[in-house]
Formats: sequence, structure tokens, C-alpha cells
Amino acid sequence: MPLIHLYTKYKMKESIEKDLSQTKGENMTKPHGFRCTDEVWAIIVEKAQQCGLWPSEYIRMVATGHQPRQRLTVEELRAIDTLEGCRKQLQQFLNRVKGMTDVQRNQLFRDPQYYEQWKEYVEALIIELTNIRKNLKQKG
Repeated sequence: MPLIHLYTKYKMKESIEKDLSQTKGENMTKPHGFRCTDEVWAIIVEKAQQCGLWPSEYIRMVATGHQPRQRLTVEELRAIDTLEGCRKQLQQFLNRVKGMTDVQRNQLFRDPQYYEQWKEYVEALIIELTNIRKNLKQKG
């Protein structure tokens, strides 16, 4: 299953669980109203949609000092998928090279020092791709 779908399911579940945990012991069925212009209401609705919230949830969060986060765009989710695919392929390739015999590795790289340097760079790149992915996920 693509990361986009897993991530969306995860965020929806997380949002529902968070909302349920916030409302335990509270009666959230009592309506409260406020006055605002149509322009202000349109802004509230737009910002709530950007965060994947209902307007009432968005207003509650802002009023209680929370900063609702915008959802990741489709392009950002695709970027996460692409980064994850690159990271997996690099990791698989590195594992295959590590699993080779010394003779096979010497045929591929010819210089043991070059192999060690290459391995360090690839491992650093894998770590960096993992960090980028984590930072992008935290945004959404």
C-alpha cells in the first residue's frame, strides 16, 4: 500500500483519537454561537479545510491557544513516497553489496578504500533521507 494511503489513514485515526481524548468527560453537544461577517466565516472555513478540520474544531483549537497544522498537499505526499522509495532502494543495494564476498566486492569497486568511502556516503544519505521524511511527516 502506498505511503500516501497509510499516512492518510494514520492521520485520520490520530485525529479521531485526539478528538475523542479531548472530549472525554465533556459534553460537546451544547452549541455556542458567535457573530462574524461572511468574509471572516469564509476565512475560518478555508483555514479549517486546509487543516482537515471542521470549522468548530478549528475555532476551538485557535481559541484554546493551539496552532492547527495544515495538511500535506498531494505533491508533498508524493514527495514523501518518492523519498521513501529512494531510501529503500539505496538500503537494499547497500545490503546486497555488504552481502557480497570480498572477491565480488573487489570486482565491483576495485579499491577497498573507495568501497569504504562509498559505504559511508550511502549510509549518510540514507540517514538524511529518513530525516527529511520525518520532518515532512511532522508538518502534516
